[in-house]
Amino acid sequence: MEIQQTQRLLQVPDALDVVSIEKRTPEQKGLIEAVTTVNKSGLLSQDKELTFLMDRDTGRAVIRVVNRKTREVVQQIPPEYVLDVAKALVKQAG
Repeated sequence: MEIQQTQRLLQVPDALDVVSIEKRTPEQKGLIEAVTTVNKSGLLSQDKELTFLMDRDTGRAVIRVVNRKTREVVQQIPPEYVLDVAKALVKQAG
């Protein structure tokens, strides 16, 4: 796994937070490796890549398909509305 590529993939907007390398769980590390493998494999078109993010409010992993040139999000898992519901539930419980 290339650390530089993974760090680039983890650069995210202010709304999302990156988990520091020391604090990553084995699941997160595995997810990063999987994303890196998919990006290297050519399974996606040359103008798209997967990115891995951690949502700051929910702590959930977020996977995005991003246009490499425009950085536009083509698809996100889980979708933004699911994260919004999770955030509302956390806020309500807290």
